[in-house]
Amino acid sequence: MTYIETLNDAMLKTKLKKFVYDIVGCCQEVHREKGPELTEYVYQDCLKIAFDDAHIDYVKEYIFHPTFRGLKIESPLRVDFFCKGKVFVECKAIEKLTFHERIQLTNYMP
Repeated sequence: MTYIETLNDAMLKTKLKKFVYDIVGCCQEVHREKGPELTEYVYQDCLKIAFDDAHIDYVKEYIFHPTFRGLKIESPLRVDFFCKGKVFVECKAIEKLTFHERIQLTNYMP
């Protein structure tokens, strides 16, 4: 990797961190206040309040259609929150991510 590529990579990481900083902060705030023992639906409701308080633009239970070879697939996917027109947030009330959750998150990527 060249110096320019390294610099661009570092700059991109910095921009991404700034872009999601408030979203991650809301997630951490909900988890810190409510703890680890509630259902996903309760966390979603709390997160909705936190996003509203932080004035974060979002769509709750966002439904979208992935594409294949440039064509829209009929089967829709649903994500808990779609924030700032670019960030998917999926609430999980589990001890750790397993292969199943990682695959679910991968499905959201273009």
